[in-house]
Amino acid sequence: MSKVTAEAIRGMKQGAKKIASLTAYDFPMAKLLDETGVPLLLVGDSLGMVVLGYADTTFVTMAEMEHHVRAAARAKPRALLGADLPYRSYETAQAAVENARRLVAAGAEAVKAEGGGIILDQVRAIVTAGIPFLGHLVTASRAKTNPSARACWRTPKRWPRPALSRLFWN
Repeated sequence: MSKVTAEAIRGMKQGAKKIASLTAYDFPMAKLLDETGVPLLLVGDSLGMVVLGYADTTFVTMAEMEHHVRAAARAKPRALLGADLPYRSYETAQAAVENARRLVAAGAEAVKAEGGGIILDQVRAIVTAGIPFLGHLVTASRAKTNPSARACWRTPKRWPRPALSRLFWN
């Protein structure tokens, strides 16, 4: 099987195919999960709770994300390897691009962030920089437990919008 690219994932999305994704935090997990044949692996900021013992994802730093992305990337997965931009790492378009580039330098092939319509400028900047962006529509239940997700649910005009889905891939 050949390497899954951002273009391949985009083609699956446009073809209305379901896209399975699994979360990997390190080398052995990425290696094992890649053997299942899923097209997308994500180094999620949930590693803060699952691996690092934090109370929630807001404590995860860019350095920690880079460390875990490097570990997962060493597995050389066939799946596309995505990575979460951690809380407060994409508050401006400039910060979003700088931090997305850090994750790509660590081995990510796409990045993901939470926020719906309130991060459109950041998403546009990331995509313009040539970095594939994984769309993530925040659910109301997730917003209750995650401050970065909660921000987009405060008012209806900030709810995730279909316009964001058109920006997911460059």
